[in-house]
Amino acid sequence: MPTKKGVLRGNKISSRHSTVIDAAQPIVRKLKSLPSVSKVVLGAVARVSPGQKHLKIDEVQSGLRVAVRGSTSRQILYVYTQRPSEVRDVLLGVAVQLGFRE
Repeated sequence: MPTKKGVLRGNKISSRHSTVIDAAQPIVRKLKSLPSVSKVVLGAVARVSPGQKHLKIDEVQSGLRVAVRGSTSRQILYVYTQRPSEVRDVLLGVAVQLGFRE
């Protein structure tokens, strides 16, 4: 399914890839709305065997590495922020609302 209109617009999105998987779209929207996030870099989309939605968040030097797994695809997002623990807590709350497994 193509990326919904408006998800990739704005100065916070930086990417070589122009697709956001369905499972990652609400995550990207939330990240764009957070004032503590300066940039979101989209990674390549990889096909995976069917399974549950899953979100994995790791702290990296410049912020967070967020691995989003949908039912049949996976995408890595790099989130630039000075407040990684705050952003992580927000993302975990969104993940619970959306039915992601941690």
